[in-house]
Amino acid sequence: NNNNNDNDDDNPTTPDPESSICFVSIDLCMVSDVLHGRVLQRLDELLLSDSSTFKMPNLCRDQNDDGSSSGSLSISATHTHSAPAGFLQYALYQIQSLGYVAQVVDLLVEGIAQALYKAHRELR
Repeated sequence: NNNNNDNDDDNPTTPDPESSICFVSIDLCMVSDVLHGRVLQRLDELLLSDSSTFKMPNLCRDQNDDGSSSGSLSISATHTHSAPAGFLQYALYQIQSLGYVAQVVDLLVEGIAQALYKAHRELR
């Protein structure tokens, strides 16, 4: 369907090269705000350290009208009860793991961020 409209800015289906969305499915019981935020932070670090000529600094981010960016990352958990614990910041959920386990959080953050980064590099 060719509508001969030269103004693609008004077309909501035109992808914005300055932003992207990311979806991750992970085999955990649930995902926390801390995990989500740390993944975005680590992904930013990986992208900044990338010396290649192809860069997308807004991976998993949307540019807002005021120039700021917001996360466009969705991490979905399968809700398994066979995954590690200790990565949630909520006290009630720390009972099974006898507290917050920084090593679990660090491993989850690194694994998710690396997976997103590698997928991004494969899109070239």
